[in-house]
Amino acid sequence: ELFSNHFINTTNPYIDYLAYNTSKLRQKAIAAEINHAYSGYAWFSLGADEYHPYSQTGLGGWHLAITLVDSLSTLILTNQTQHVNGALWYISNHLTFETDISVFETSIRVLGGLLSSYALLPQHTILLERAVELGDLLLPAFNTTVGLNTGSYTLRSNSSKHQHESMTSVSEAL
Repeated sequence: ELFSNHFINTTNPYIDYLAYNTSKLRQKAIAAEINHAYSGYAWFSLGADEYHPYSQTGLGGWHLAITLVDSLSTLILTNQTQHVNGALWYISNHLTFETDISVFETSIRVLGGLLSSYALLPQHTILLERAVELGDLLLPAFNTTVGLNTGSYTLRSNSSKHQHESMTSVSEAL
């Protein structure tokens, strides 16, 4: 059962946001929830693409720290300074673009995450530098005979050879 009590965190004091009578209190409660959720990711699976809180494990099929990069703008907007600094450190020192990827997911979550975070923190030029690096690596995935990006692609930042797959999903075409 998807909505059974097994999946509801009944010990969480922030669960009913509407009970807070001011927007400031609601914002504080939501920021605390974001901190709680991201802390689990940072503690148990920093750098993984996905985090599974129930098992406290991370999966990293694409090895792009997708959750970290995709969450960064939210962390910035909710003043999660410690998490933002940790994410910036990870992006600067550990994020690599040498893997097989989904062009759609990588474009919206990693490239989009880097660019939106840079828009919020323009003093951190590493975000723009990494976005440009990734964008340059993604460009050949859009150079197809049908005019749609490939569905999957192999990124190789140290190689001029890029491997294309000939199929794409129209719903994922950018």
